[in-house]
Amino acid sequence: MQLDKTNVAIRVRTLSEIGDLSLLMIRRYPRAFFQAFFLGAGFWIVLDLILLGWLPFRVDDASTFDDEASSDFFRYLFWMATLVFLQAPIAGVLSTFSLGQSIFEGQPTLSRTFREVRSMAWPLVWTLGVKRMAIPAALMLAFRWGQEWSGFFDVFMPMLFILIAAMIRGNRPFVAEMILLERCPLRTDQPGAITLKRRSKALHSPMAGELGGRFLAVSMILVALMGCVFYSIFWVRGIAIGVWEMNLVACLVFYPLALWLIASLSVVVRLLGYLDARIRLEGWEVELAIRAEAIRQFGDDIMDPPQPPPQQELPPTSQQAPAPATDLPTAAALGKTGSSVVAITLAAWLSFAGNAFADETAATPAVTPATPTVTDSVWFDSDAGTLMPIELVDERTDTMNRDSRWTPKPPSTPKAAAAPPVTTGAGTSWGSLSIGNLFGWLLLGLLMAVLIGALVYVFANSSFDFRSETDQQTLVNHHRLDEQTKQRIAELPAELRDTDVNPRTELERLMQRGDFDRAIIFLFGHQLLLLDRASWLRLSRWKTNRQYVRETQSSQPAAGQLLGKTVDSFEQSYFGRHSLTREQFDVLWNDNLKLEAMVASPTEAPR
Repeated sequence: MQLDKTNVAIRVRTLSEIGDLSLLMIRRYPRAFFQAFFLGAGFWIVLDLILLGWLPFRVDDASTFDDEASSDFFRYLFWMATLVFLQAPIAGVLSTFSLGQSIFEGQPTLSRTFREVRSMAWPLVWTLGVKRMAIPAALMLAFRWGQEWSGFFDVFMPMLFILIAAMIRGNRPFVAEMILLERCPLRTDQPGAITLKRRSKALHSPMAGELGGRFLAVSMILVALMGCVFYSIFWVRGIAIGVWEMNLVACLVFYPLALWLIASLSVVVRLLGYLDARIRLEGWEVELAIRAEAIRQFGDDIMDPPQPPPQQELPPTSQQAPAPATDLPTAAALGKTGSSVVAITLAAWLSFAGNAFADETAATPAVTPATPTVTDSVWFDSDAGTLMPIELVDERTDTMNRDSRWTPKPPSTPKAAAAPPVTTGAGTSWGSLSIGNLFGWLLLGLLMAVLIGALVYVFANSSFDFRSETDQQTLVNHHRLDEQTKQRIAELPAELRDTDVNPRTELERLMQRGDFDRAIIFLFGHQLLLLDRASWLRLSRWKTNRQYVRETQSSQPAAGQLLGKTVDSFEQSYFGRHSLTREQFDVLWNDNLKLEAMVASPTEAPR
């Protein structure tokens, strides 16, 4: 292992560079991102579906009222997001170890990853599972399985879990890396040993403010990305098979999948943040460069503890305690602070030993046995008796596929002297920004603004309709249902969706029979389908009747007033059990004819 030739360049990065690098890490190590992470998260995914999977089935049940369905739907979404947020650190332990080893060595096998993580199972479960609320939240949901919605347990408690976990993780985000990569124990009997608490305080306390700000920024970005991933999956399904409803597949598959994908991304971002924190506080890039140069000059045994010089035999009466062995870090212990001093101290010791040996040889010639002298090297000048500075040359090359901002550039020729900056007519240098670059960014921004403005103008001022005239009139003139109408009927309220005929045809038949209490059901359903087809409202089984009225009034006030009268009569008849008379229904029928005329000619409808 060459410490200065890591797979990721060891240098200080900004938050945006860390986010950019995390995407490259996903492309470079897809097995650690997908396979290792989802193997570690498999138990938690199944557990979450067991604890919350019954809620979407209750929402999908036709016998559930709208208010109960809405509360269960919100309850499922909120608790699922809470559980994934709490479980993401412990679910990503396999991915954390695999990526951490991949930076310095090759990517480890899954068997080795399992073996190493299993050896630290108890510290991980106690710290990430219990103290960071993942297991307590799951236990509370297990005792609440099958119970009705409660504001305290389903709103206050998940918010409390999120708040406590966010405060802990915002101040101490790198606990998983310390347990897995640095092997810090929870407690130990050895004096002077670095425990997890001591190590966490040393790494987190100097950067407490910056770590908290980064946690908030990354959290908001990940929430936005989660919405993008979920709606992308939802859109692909809608385009592919024409299903746009939030059904069981979307609730039980698409939504958890989007949450766990973003959780896996958070593990990569946190690991890179851990590396950045160590570089900022401990000068890790300098330490690795010095250790690598020491290994190249003196061999791998330079990291082994030096043997003390031979001692003369003392008389039996004299008792002398053996000198304690110096505890030097090994090459595997990359995270030990102060290892850069080891190589420098060793070189100084060699210089001192060389001078002392020269003096002793001059004083006592040919008495002591021959000892090898310290010759010239890149570290030590024997003639002058001084240490020589070493110029480290970065031999790492750039990535093969693109010019990356985080990988080092190919080595350049040494600079003889600082040359004055070259000024061309295209760009006078202002630091790292030139006039040419500034002009390019302004031109790109102008083009983007023009494109966005053109799209907004087209969609705001377009009056075209992609539907054919026969498709628009099918609800009024045809007795058979087309495929689009059948799909939209599935989004009607539970009282209206149990039909396989055209609602207007059934409405006219019931009017002739005088069954006005059933006719009002089909009248309400016909008007909802009609307004949905005109895009004055959007059907969804999660909406209430009053939401439909308000939505229609915001699009077309006159149509909203007519729909409001139908809703009042429907609720009086269906829920209040007040029968409608022929005179009342005749008024509603005339209003329905007006509504159909408004939909047929929307440009002539009164505002």
